[in-house]
Amino acid sequence: MMDRQSAQAIAIEQAKPMGWLTVALCVACATVYAVAIWILLTTATWSWIAFAAMTFVAYAIYTPLHDAVHGAVSGGHRQWRWLNECVGMISGHILGIPFYSHRREHLEHHRHTNHSERDPDIAYSAHSPRQWLKMLFRALPLQYEFIARFDDFSDSDRRAIRWEIALIVLSRAVLLLVVADPLITVATIVTAHFLGNAILVSLFAWVVHHPHTETARFQQTTIYRLEGVFDPIITALWLHQNYHAIHHLYPKVPFFRYRRTYLAMQDYLKAQGVPHFNWWARPRANDA
Repeated sequence: MMDRQSAQAIAIEQAKPMGWLTVALCVACATVYAVAIWILLTTATWSWIAFAAMTFVAYAIYTPLHDAVHGAVSGGHRQWRWLNECVGMISGHILGIPFYSHRREHLEHHRHTNHSERDPDIAYSAHSPRQWLKMLFRALPLQYEFIARFDDFSDSDRRAIRWEIALIVLSRAVLLLVVADPLITVATIVTAHFLGNAILVSLFAWVVHHPHTETARFQQTTIYRLEGVFDPIITALWLHQNYHAIHHLYPKVPFFRYRRTYLAMQDYLKAQGVPHFNWWARPRANDA
């Protein structure tokens, strides 16, 4: 049976290399976002392509931001730390979330996961359709609520956050001045961002921590798996967050290595009591 040190060694090996796939996802999202902006600049009618592109970006771009928060882009390569910060700031800018404030907010979430008072992400808990819908509307405002109430930012962080907010606001204001139709642009951005963010929050923040009551290290998050060839497919669509427990246990591992890390230590994780949910699980012979 694998022990804690062996599992930690596996995680360290998975966290050392550069997270080039994270960089690639960031570049892909930024490119798709630029295409959507170009359509809004040149087309004065509603574009489903622009809407679909921005919805995809609102869902997918958080993953590079999330990896950058944990330094998982540069891995064990200090010389690439600047790239880690660039990925975080670009992703945050597109989402409308200051990178430096979100890093502090998200690390607080890791320190106090599922704590009813100290986890800033406890607002993403929901136990009814009404609470779930309320949660969706709170996602972006929650980031700015944290900025307003958190007192422990360094002076350099405060300056960086002010600059990020100014650039976020300025870029949106300039965009509205030059697009073909400002009303269509606002409608496209708002509805696409809400839909993409609703998918993101539901899959990334809500279901993996539900019911948001477990605070023990190995019980904070649930692994969601499918049988056979379906598991890699759902994992890719979910951007590996169905293995979110790997992230909470070993946050330096980049997202695209969550499943690989899990498979290398799954017996150990099950022995530690990590919650599992298997869709379409076939009964084993000894379960009959």
